[in-house]
Amino acid sequence: VALCSLLIRAWLRVEEKERLFQQEFAARRGEQAPIAMVDDWRLKKVLYQATDQELDELYNDFIAKKFAYFGLTYLLPIFLALFWLDWVYPREVLISRFGSPLVVSLPAWSPLPGLSIPACFFLGFLATGAAARWLRKRVRTRREACPPMVEKGVM
Repeated sequence: VALCSLLIRAWLRVEEKERLFQQEFAARRGEQAPIAMVDDWRLKKVLYQATDQELDELYNDFIAKKFAYFGLTYLLPIFLALFWLDWVYPREVLISRFGSPLVVSLPAWSPLPGLSIPACFFLGFLATGAAARWLRKRVRTRREACPPMVEKGVM
């Protein structure tokens, strides 16, 4: 499910859209630099308020889209997987197979008696997602450190 979430994120090109937003936001923020040269403080204040309002609208739009992307890429697969797990392994089946609704029993000194299927799923989801992000970051840094070789006369 974690890999499915990362595939959906890549399919929607979320990183590319975030990078484009950062560039657009920085460019719009750079447009405020000439305002500092205005001598009249009232005019300067009005100009800053107008450009800040545009930046706020742009940022609010970005946050709304980011929330939708997170819901689509992470929450939807998680909810569907939990629904499926609850359908395949209802409480009665777990009690008949393991004698308890908990899949993993923990020691008596632990504050938790054990781990349920959703808890094991979340731990696996988080571990897989973290490992995939770490691996992707490592591959990117290696690619940047070792650019591909270009043959002579081929371009």
